Amino acid sequence: MRQLWVPVLAIWLAGTAANADGLRAILVGVSDYQHIDADLRGPRNDVRLMRETLVSRGVSDSDISILSEDGETPTRDAILAALDAAAAGAGPGDTVLFYFSGHGTQAPDREGDEQGGQDEIFLPADAKGWSDETRAVENAIFDDEFRARAAAILQRDARLVAILDACHSATGFRAVGGQGVARTVPQAVLGVPDVAPGAAEPTAVAPLQGDFVFLYAAQSDERAFEFPVGPPEDDGNWHGAFTFALTQVLQLVPDLRWDQAMQVVRATMKQGAHTQTPDAEGPMLAAPVFGAVAPVATRIPYDPSGLGAGQLQDVDPGAQLAIFADPVAIDPVARAEVTEATARSAKFRVTEGTAPAAGFVEVTAPGLPAEVRFSTPQIVDTADYSNWIAALQKLASEDRIDGVIFDSAAFDIGLVLENGRLALTGADGVLDPRGPGSSTRVTPDDLAGALDRAARVHRLRGALGRGGTPGASALLQAVAGLKVEAGHRKGRASGGGCRRTDAPEQRPVADGQVVAPCDEVWLHLRNLSPTPRDVTVLYVDSTNVVTALWPPAGLSNRLMFNEEIKVGAQIVAGDSTRGQEELIVIGVPSEPGAPRTVLTALADPAPSRGGGGTPAADYLLQAADPSSSGRSYSLRGPVDPVEVTRITLDFHASPPDR
Repeated sequence: MRQLWVPVLAIWLAGTAANADGLRAILVGVSDYQHIDADLRGPRNDVRLMRETLVSRGVSDSDISILSEDGETPTRDAILAALDAAAAGAGPGDTVLFYFSGHGTQAPDREGDEQGGQDEIFLPADAKGWSDETRAVENAIFDDEFRARAAAILQRDARLVAILDACHSATGFRAVGGQGVARTVPQAVLGVPDVAPGAAEPTAVAPLQGDFVFLYAAQSDERAFEFPVGPPEDDGNWHGAFTFALTQVLQLVPDLRWDQAMQVVRATMKQGAHTQTPDAEGPMLAAPVFGAVAPVATRIPYDPSGLGAGQLQDVDPGAQLAIFADPVAIDPVARAEVTEATARSAKFRVTEGTAPAAGFVEVTAPGLPAEVRFSTPQIVDTADYSNWIAALQKLASEDRIDGVIFDSAAFDIGLVLENGRLALTGADGVLDPRGPGSSTRVTPDDLAGALDRAARVHRLRGALGRGGTPGASALLQAVAGLKVEAGHRKGRASGGGCRRTDAPEQRPVADGQVVAPCDEVWLHLRNLSPTPRDVTVLYVDSTNVVTALWPPAGLSNRLMFNEEIKVGAQIVAGDSTRGQEELIVIGVPSEPGAPRTVLTALADPAPSRGGGGTPAADYLLQAADPSSSGRSYSLRGPVDPVEVTRITLDFHASPPDR
């Protein structure tokens, strides 16, 4: 049964009212474990970030209970007591928000109510190992215990919002190294047996009744990760990937529903190539998020110690700043560039004019992505990889690939030697996240080209994620703008070519849609905004080759209000038999008569540094260019906000159902 809490991550949430009245929050973050070797760095920071988010949406500090190492210790008894008190004090119209950030795992089902034979359990600070006497992980909190307290809250006609940033799966993917830290404790570490002695016979459990929404950090077969936002050596920079994405959306968008919030969270997490996909359930998914947020301040205060904001606010190294003497001045007195940043602070250097000792800044353009970092090769079997190691060392010594760093401890792309070949992973080190063979494989004769393409695609994704004003990509996808629908039609190979079939077009295409050679994928694009949109469509295949699908040469790519186009692509057989591919739709708001933003130069071959005619095009082309010498560029005006929609496809050369 999967109707309550699965993956883990820290977050906030609650209510359907237009304000935050009647909302009570319990925020739990477990970083330090008293009895098991499983400490995390992010949960205490997640709780802080969630509290700030709740307050920004109108929740009173007095209505927020915090259980973390910075407050009351989050033991089993303390967490359950807080939930019991919330149930006892809740009434009709109230909202209870429960947030958990920490470790999760599985144990054999005790009650016979789990379809998979495993209970999901969450580990408070005083969790221990398995006890044969109690048939449980000592001091763990089982999903059945959470469910009973959820039912008690709902029985009082109160609403319930639960946000879980933890893993519930004890299996999942292999993580080979990686900068990210999975929020799960393997069952073997806790001494959990495969089958609990005297396991219960299967029983039926009635579904929860009432108004609730549950948000999970990942799917049931995925792991949830935490990553540093800024230098990894600073513990204060670590946050759950899901919590970080969710809180940014909640702080930026005043009015949205829970399902819209989760749609934006999934899209923004995909910008960072995360292998986890957040999930949600409950009848309140279509209900408004509680409270409201004040307009986001565009000016950030600074003093001699630096800026009062950092990478949590999209202030990254290389970002361009305009400096003002006071918060309402019209003309800047100086300009600057961010030189270093942590999660909550930053330093800058003045590049033009004279800056006062204290004042305010506005981010006028994001920084360009830093150099792409490859890991030291990780060997996972007993094969001889001496030739591979020598070839990689030769590439690094000859500096043949622009804009990359090899053998980096904190990496963007992992190198894994397995089964006689080189596989590429993301920063979490997860190999084959969509099943065997789904990570990109590299052949010896294409080593330099494959790593160059992988680095350029990583840089492209980073550029698209940063393009525009801070948070603009996420915010614009939550409101009416460029509507993207996708359809898929199965194809059939014939005589070395493709034969058209009568298979109906299916819409919408699910994320992770399986595609095979000769299949057709169609995009239906419509501009729902009165502001024109300049549209570019790219296709990234499983070997990281980028192809421009739209616009064709000489054809306008501008969509006026309610104008629509249809763009199609046919999948062709390539060099790989399995892998992840994706469609990327880029929309740039424009004005009638203004120069068009055409971004087809982001496809192969490598983009030119000649510029694209508009600030958005100039920024994205330079950000994706491996020969860029720095992480900033000459300002020609503010960068237009960019809307990005990414649709992931799972390529199989020979899918099982054909």
